[in-house]
Amino acid sequence: MPKPNTLLTALLPLLLLTACASDSPLSPVPQAPVLVSKQIQIPALPESALQPTLPPECLPTCSNALMTERERWLTLLTAPTAPALPASAPTGARARP
Repeated sequence: MPKPNTLLTALLPLLLLTACASDSPLSPVPQAPVLVSKQIQIPALPESALQPTLPPECLPTCSNALMTERERWLTLLTAPTAPALPASAPTGARARP
């Protein structure tokens, strides 16, 4: 009589292949039909969700200046810095006054 471990080893590939078969009658999950993609229509935003018009005091140059300033800040954050001085003076013999 073969060992149970040998029998299981022989049946394992067969069980794996049948479990992965797409037309398996034992499959508990039904195969969903493939839907043809349709053009999705996005509805317009409601009036309350739209951005208000810019007031006359907001000029395009304001946003350009802000963008330039942010780019300058970014270069300051990523620029290499000079090496810092030591936090404390070197230890050693002190000169007497």
